[in-house]
Amino acid sequence: MPTIKAILFDFDGTLMDTNNVIIDSWNHTCELNLGYRLPLEEIVSTFGVPLRPALEAHMPGADIEKAMADYRGYQFSHPQDIHMFEGVFDMLKAVKDRGYILGIVTSRRWEGCPLDLYGFTEAAELFDIIVSEENCTAHKPDPAPLLTALEALQMRPDEVIYVGDSPFDILCSRRAHVPVVLVGWSLCFPPEKATGELSADWVIDKPSDLLDII
Repeated sequence: MPTIKAILFDFDGTLMDTNNVIIDSWNHTCELNLGYRLPLEEIVSTFGVPLRPALEAHMPGADIEKAMADYRGYQFSHPQDIHMFEGVFDMLKAVKDRGYILGIVTSRRWEGCPLDLYGFTEAAELFDIIVSEENCTAHKPDPAPLLTALEALQMRPDEVIYVGDSPFDILCSRRAHVPVVLVGWSLCFPPEKATGELSADWVIDKPSDLLDII
């Protein structure tokens, strides 16, 4: 394998445990705008999708601008419900200590990306680049977010690894020709589903397993 220079991470479900706050935000938004909640599996199927197209697909007929405001208002008023997965900080620190560039590539808007918003200031200081929803006109599974990161870092696809938790992360990586790691703690995409086009180059069961790859 060529020399890896940077490790890029998805945000939701990979670095940060946002599962409950995303589900709660959907329930809150649906109750306000539809009068009922969506099935849990339908909500989970939206993980990794930018908010607007997710709402448009699953809340037909709703005022999408209002729904977006309701969703974001709920989520941003509950930062205490967002946690870093156990072992992630130690892994990030070890990766950084080995000299790698660290980045976040996410479908989340910039305002919800900085880790210090959630009390993880030490972790926030480890990252060199964040590519958020606003930085791209196309989003995962399109390769645009990773290609944007590569351009900013002035690196080739074979010089980075992307770590994610969803089929959108894997497809984005494949289309950008970037090696991809699937995390085993994914709620939306268990490793046994990662077959065929959705196969990852590696699957890790815990954050420290990444250190055995790089």
